[in-house]
Amino acid sequence: MSWTQSTQISREEPNYEKDVGVSDWESFFPSDEISGIGERVQQAVIGNQKSSATKTNRRNRNVDKLTPAVQKLMDGVVHLLHFKDDALITLSVLPQLIQLLASSDANQAHNGAASILSLAKKAAPKYALIDSKDLMPAFSHVLQDTNTKTHDETKKTVLAAMAILSEEPKGRLAMFKGHTIQALVRMLGHPKDTIVKYALSTLYNLIAFNKDEVAGAIRLAGGVKRMSALISPKEQRPFKDKLHAIVCASLEQLCMGDVGSKVIVSEMNCIAFIIDAVKSSTYEKLRYAASRTLCSLSAYSGLKSEILGLDAVNGLISAFDDPTATEDTKESILWTIRNLSDRIEDDSEVIHRLIADCLLIISGDSNVVDSLRHIAGGILCNLTCNSERNKVFVVENNGIRSLSSCILEASDSLSTKEPAICTLRHLTSRNACAEKARDQIADRHVVAELHSALKNFPELRVINCLVAKITIFYSRDLIVNSSTARRAGCNLQTSCTPPCPKFIPQQALQK
Repeated sequence: MSWTQSTQISREEPNYEKDVGVSDWESFFPSDEISGIGERVQQAVIGNQKSSATKTNRRNRNVDKLTPAVQKLMDGVVHLLHFKDDALITLSVLPQLIQLLASSDANQAHNGAASILSLAKKAAPKYALIDSKDLMPAFSHVLQDTNTKTHDETKKTVLAAMAILSEEPKGRLAMFKGHTIQALVRMLGHPKDTIVKYALSTLYNLIAFNKDEVAGAIRLAGGVKRMSALISPKEQRPFKDKLHAIVCASLEQLCMGDVGSKVIVSEMNCIAFIIDAVKSSTYEKLRYAASRTLCSLSAYSGLKSEILGLDAVNGLISAFDDPTATEDTKESILWTIRNLSDRIEDDSEVIHRLIADCLLIISGDSNVVDSLRHIAGGILCNLTCNSERNKVFVVENNGIRSLSSCILEASDSLSTKEPAICTLRHLTSRNACAEKARDQIADRHVVAELHSALKNFPELRVINCLVAKITIFYSRDLIVNSSTARRAGCNLQTSCTPPCPKFIPQQALQK
């Protein structure tokens, strides 16, 4: 490896006590590399290359006497020293840059912001900027300045630098401590799309990696309302799908566990846009972010009727059946349907289509992951809870076979077994096909599996006790028909002998 020819540069140390004007600012940032520790080490190892261009002089260089391994080591040392030089220079000029940002002259403020942006794009100066305690308050002052002398181009440059710094953990922490969130939220309402883009990207980085610290501050600053306005029907800006995906992902994090944020999204009429994005968007990141946002909104009972009124279930089923959808998107869509399934009215076309898809998922005939079978079982459990029509439809469409296969194949997965057993319990009582359901269950040898669950009842945890409780009442429905119980080939009474938790009624166990 040979060193490329370079030019020696010398400069005088700047006098920072003088007031630096715009014309003098370029002296702090020469176009070539600044001579420092790294170049002095490089000069000692390589020698003077300025006047040595012949082959004879190249053979006499000190670096030619080193082995390749040592040459690589020296390269690393020189680069490390250059890295240190850049950080020290940035720390020395940063106070003057901050003074320029606060200048009443709009041109000086813009030049200071441009210089900081150029430093933020480099590795060593970036960390030096992050370590400064005065930089973030200066950024906040520029963004919140209503003075007409502060150009929008300066704000754009400042936000671009903040977006770069927010990619680092220390940078996000510095922004939170520097009280920049209110200024960033305010920029979401700026008329220029580029400024909105940089502000939204910075807020998204803060939410995605530091949600516990910044979520409350963003909500208090009105961030949910500002973000909802970006996707509301009143917003006419030609935003791209990528920006909409960032908005949906941010709203999903802010709405999770906060009812007030969900109500604000509803009041801004954003639910229709979110449902449409899930149904018809071809940008997968937008579809995934919208599905997660809709899932978070559907968990609040106060919004379920509004979501169902927009024909969300039909759109969600179509999006789930789309072969281009990813597994993560399908899982979010199915969770949304499960949240809504307890409020779905008796619309035979929609419900029959949904039940058919759920039976296909839990039967194992389709190529789906195990988590989807658990969610589909929960949907069937909700749909068959108080609807005789849905119970009959499940039994007549070979639902007993699908549920039985799910229970037998998921012997080690109680989260999948519990909704399937609960659905079977619904099907074996209070409907015209209850007798038929009990006969089919006996023929599928499911009772032996339930017997095993009751036998190991004392060893189950709290969530598993719910499975055993459902099994007890389900077994009661089977015993109504003595021939069904005999064909099942097991004695359910023997499974009640071990001690049981106190919350299970003793009378139910004795039956």
